[in-house]
Amino acid sequence: MAFEAIVKKQISRLKGPCVQFVDMVSQELVATVNECINQLSSFPKLQDETERMVSTEIREQESRCRDQVVHTRPQHHVTLLIDMQLAYVNTKHEDFIGFTK
Repeated sequence: MAFEAIVKKQISRLKGPCVQFVDMVSQELVATVNECINQLSSFPKLQDETERMVSTEIREQESRCRDQVVHTRPQHHVTLLIDMQLAYVNTKHEDFIGFTK
């Protein structure tokens, strides 16, 4: 029981780094999009519309990902994976045989 409590505590600590990862990916996407959009300078209307559409999509997806990490809702992928790990710690796995002795 003590081992499971320690493991669950460590697994739950993954949420913070996951939120940071979402931020880093979003920043990288914005930087890449800006570089690409600069190539459209000869077409200002296309450039503006492309920037608006892509930026809106990035913000929406970032928000969804952040919600998935921060709020514990079973239907969200990142949190679901963390919660699955928290729900069952397999101490009968061969890697742990001998550890309990």
